[in-house]
Amino acid sequence: MNDGSECRKGDTMIMNDRELAEFRKALKKTEEHLSKLEGVEVLGFDELNRYDARVLKTAGFYDDEKEPDITITYDNEETLALKLIDVLKLETGQVWYLWLENHIAGIKILDAKYAMESMLKTDINLSVILSTEDKKTLYGMSIDPWSDDKYLVFVYDIR
Repeated sequence: MNDGSECRKGDTMIMNDRELAEFRKALKKTEEHLSKLEGVEVLGFDELNRYDARVLKTAGFYDDEKEPDITITYDNEETLALKLIDVLKLETGQVWYLWLENHIAGIKILDAKYAMESMLKTDINLSVILSTEDKKTLYGMSIDPWSDDKYLVFVYDIR
């Protein structure tokens, strides 16, 4: 794993002291989030790189005008978690990639309900960004900012 203090061939990543401090702070925050996840096995993680950012831009991830693909009405986090499990077809044994603090963590689902409930707790807005194991589909999920009882799911083709 790269701690940011070295150059990576092909990525020409050279960090100054401030950038390195920011990188380590984000890395520590990611590690803290990952240590709190229940129902998953963390397989490892790496930082989001420029290629990933270009793919996201091309897929429309940063498009503020994109309408949600799915809107879920819910009354509590447990109900929301169960509905998201159904939407994502989340199952024990699957591998997904969870995006946190500019890092991507590979996770294996050990218990779908606990996994989804703990992922929802990683962000104050219950935001979760997951990509499928084959990295072809990305799901961006968050509370509807205009309605407390609606949750929005955006689906992106990132092939």
